[in-house]
Amino acid sequence: MTELETAEVEISKAWRRVKKVEKYGIAFGKTYRSWAEKLSPQAMADLCKRQDIDINIAGWWGDLWAKSEGMKALHNERHVNRNDPPDSFEPIRKLAIKMLNIGYQQLWSTGDGDRSQLVAAKQWAYGKLKEPA
Repeated sequence: MTELETAEVEISKAWRRVKKVEKYGIAFGKTYRSWAEKLSPQAMADLCKRQDIDINIAGWWGDLWAKSEGMKALHNERHVNRNDPPDSFEPIRKLAIKMLNIGYQQLWSTGDGDRSQLVAAKQWAYGKLKEPA
């Protein structure tokens, strides 16, 4: 019996128990989560569809079991640490100066644009990035 077939049998048994008596929902959640960790999301969706199990309900029971075990759900932040300002902007300032130097050297070596404007732009940027007094 393949892993997918074994998963289907175990999830099917657990789901039948839930349909009979809802108190077995947590046990179904445990079974569902254990297989969800082993199989791909698409395989789990197909498996649930074949068993006529709503994937959202299966996930809900899985999350409920995880909470009962003390697990916390992961929330992927799109903007990591956006509420925590840095302790110091010094690393950012140093990176900006490094970036400015590399860009200045590249433009100077290629001879693109007016060199007097390039020097003026560099001086202006350094003035903006100077170390706070």
